[in-house]
Amino acid sequence: MQEMDEQAPRSEWIEGRQAMQTPEEVQAMLKLASLGRCAKRIGRELACSRNTVRSYLHQTGWQPYQSPQRPGRLTPHRQWLSGRVHDSGVTPR
Repeated sequence: MQEMDEQAPRSEWIEGRQAMQTPEEVQAMLKLASLGRCAKRIGRELACSRNTVRSYLHQTGWQPYQSPQRPGRLTPHRQWLSGRVHDSGVTPR
């Protein structure tokens, strides 16, 4: 009879999306991969997508999320917009 591995708790859901894996979960992924387990099996054991596992294995560890630094769509028009708001007498939020 095959011994069942203990499953980790599922990651939390924040605003309808699954939260990032914790550093401990990523360390567990790396350890299981070093033991020769495939991404599909690691994902099943840790209750996450195999693509998530593949992503963390490719990064070779946990890294905090960094949002891309890019200008917004209205950034080129900021000066004009602030002038229009000022002229109208409406207080910006």
